[in-house]
Amino acid sequence: MLRDWLTDIVLVLALIGAIFGIAEGYSALGVSAYVPAALFILIIVAFIIFGVLVLRLSRRFGQQDKLSKYSYEALKKRFGDRTDDRSVNDQTAKLKQEQRFARRRAVEVQGKMGDEEVADGFKLALGDDDLGVRIKAVEALRNIETDKAVDALKQALCDREPKIRKDVAGILRNRGWTPKNDVEQAYYLIAQSDWNELITLGEPAVKPLIKALDFEFYVGDKGKAAKALGDIGGPVACEALIQALSNQDRTLRDAAAVSLGGIRDQRALEPLIKALNDKDRFVRQSAARSLGKLRFAKAMKPLTQALTDQNSSVRSEAANSLDELDWFPDTDTERAFYYIARLRFLEVVRLGEPAVQPLILILRTDLEETIEKMVMSALVEITSEIGEPAISLLVEALKDPIGRVRSSIAVILEQVGKPAVPFLMRAREDDDPNVREAALKALARIDYIEQ
Repeated sequence: MLRDWLTDIVLVLALIGAIFGIAEGYSALGVSAYVPAALFILIIVAFIIFGVLVLRLSRRFGQQDKLSKYSYEALKKRFGDRTDDRSVNDQTAKLKQEQRFARRRAVEVQGKMGDEEVADGFKLALGDDDLGVRIKAVEALRNIETDKAVDALKQALCDREPKIRKDVAGILRNRGWTPKNDVEQAYYLIAQSDWNELITLGEPAVKPLIKALDFEFYVGDKGKAAKALGDIGGPVACEALIQALSNQDRTLRDAAAVSLGGIRDQRALEPLIKALNDKDRFVRQSAARSLGKLRFAKAMKPLTQALTDQNSSVRSEAANSLDELDWFPDTDTERAFYYIARLRFLEVVRLGEPAVQPLILILRTDLEETIEKMVMSALVEITSEIGEPAISLLVEALKDPIGRVRSSIAVILEQVGKPAVPFLMRAREDDDPNVREAALKALARIDYIEQ
């Protein structure tokens, strides 16, 4: 920056020097006599300032033009690169698709030729990442009756796709092939979904079954594979099923939770307790059931908490497991949740005031229509018996964040009559239209009843 300014000043001084030369020339002619000295100095300073500004502005405009050009070129290049990338990606995808079709066609043509010398090539094709190529390879090997073809087909018993495994097992069976060892027998049985025979095979089937948990299966078969693993049991099977509780497949997590209850290994205790918080209700239900089968006292507290689960089936299984553990409630609140889970509403009503808050909390869960009616009926009965204490809790519940709960409370308050009117009047201004409608209907019925 400083260097630029100094350069500009030097240039202007050179210009002034030229001016002085001209001035000397004029002086020789007697012109300087007519120009006051002070005015001459001001003119020189003005020339310096003007010259520097002109040079600075010209340089700045030049730089801006350069930057604008550079920016344009950079943007052009960037978008051009993106276009080139898309073009390359499209071409790559097209090329891969063409290669897949070419491999399928090559396997199909070789299969029609029935050349027994290409069995090794088909074995390589059975490891292809394209399902279509593998299916074509199996169809080709169907017509080649050599030991190499059998070896290739045995490899396909471990394919991820259930169709390929099943087709290969059928081809081997039709050829009269018999497994040479327990491991081959296990994979052969898995391909045929013969779970009972796998259980009979016992410990040699454990590792193949563990590997098979990563396979694709027809609907329900993955769960049966996990169940077979649990029925065989043992430390290795237990560890694999514990790992399966973290699998993304809901069906597998559910089957693992069920199977761990059958193994009854203490190592499964903590994983099953954790599974009580699974996002899937079926997994939570199975975990609650299996914790009862393990019969460890440490499961009591988590199962007691599961009595408040969002799903009624989970609550029911938790109550059943607590019975298995000879659990006894410590408080009336625990007793209320237990009776609600067991759908024993007569006992709930007998509890009176301690049951009101649990009943209101259960209203917030995913209730079936019949259970919701029983819960609301119990609240009405308790309110009729104990009066004000129950009414104050119901009024507080009109502030619940869930609109469905507020609507249900408005319906219950209808049974209270006149004392509930001020609170129902307030509920007419609720943000939820269903709550407003319930409050208006309740007020209308109370007015009619009172008349």
